[in-house]
Amino acid sequence: MLIQLKQWMSERGLEISTEKSKIVHRNEGFDFLSFNLRHYGGKLLTKPQKSKVLDFCKKISDEVKEKVDWAQEAIINESNSPRFC
Repeated sequence: MLIQLKQWMSERGLEISTEKSKIVHRNEGFDFLSFNLRHYGGKLLTKPQKSKVLDFCKKISDEVKEKVDWAQEAIINESNSPRFC
């Protein structure tokens, strides 16, 4: 199957990286573009990667700790700004 995939991609001027790629069963799931895709119970589930969610939570925690002397409303307004995310 991998040979067929490589051939199909090479016909289109593409190549697959053997270091970065591995074939898994769809029930096992895989990470792609910061999302985890998995087939479960007859449905395709797409969730953010756990590591990316934890990184975002850490960023929020650090921001709040830096602004410990700010009013709650000011922190909320700052977190809603486009710069925050």
